[in-house]
Amino acid sequence: MSETLFVQLLDLACGALLLTAVLVLWRRELAVIIRVFALQGVALAALVAVLAAHERSGELWTVAAGVLVLRAAVLPYLLRRALASAGEARRPT
Repeated sequence: MSETLFVQLLDLACGALLLTAVLVLWRRELAVIIRVFALQGVALAALVAVLAAHERSGELWTVAAGVLVLRAAVLPYLLRRALASAGEARRPT
């Protein structure tokens, strides 16, 4: 991976991470916040994957996969289940 491509991909992943952070603060509905939280997990996993590809590190690839599974899939699933069990009265933030 060239240095130029590395920097561009790193900037893109960091920008996506910051954009999702602003969207979480901006939105008021918990269901939408949970979806944005999942997208933030994907952006974070992409950030680690870019670093893993640049460093050629198997450990970082494992961390990227773990972040993707936990932050983008498992945690939003658990939050959606908790939101569904809380009922309509607990939806707005």
